[in-house]
Amino acid sequence: MVDNRGFNLSVYTYNRTSGKLVTLIDEWGYGAAGNPGYEYEPGRNVIRNVSTQQAGTQTYYAYYMIDNGKILNYFGVDVYALHYEDKNGNGVLDSDESYSEEPVAYFVDGKEVSEEEFESYCISGNYEPLMGELTVDELEAEL
Repeated sequence: MVDNRGFNLSVYTYNRTSGKLVTLIDEWGYGAAGNPGYEYEPGRNVIRNVSTQQAGTQTYYAYYMIDNGKILNYFGVDVYALHYEDKNGNGVLDSDESYSEEPVAYFVDGKEVSEEEFESYCISGNYEPLMGELTVDELEAEL
């Protein structure tokens, strides 16, 4: 169950053994700074966030897995694609550098990697937006 009112996201799961709700995500922000929200892969316990920075010139990928009632960063690494050739290495799009819809470089923990290595860090699937309308109090009342 998800509570995503406003610009914060909380995700809860029901623990059948204890009969209690477990908080997986507690008010993670979204909706600003290029972070449109979170998605999940039904049946795989994988949550994905794809966000952009610097007016869309960098696309960041974060994957989380749900394990034993906890949410864990799947890779624990910084995985992103750059949409311009950063000629001077300053990390911003300058007037002599051009933006591309398709990524031109791929990075894992700040080190440039091949597209194939980059894709080995990405978990493909049919992701759906995490959405919900109940607060934790409303969800507990339903249970």
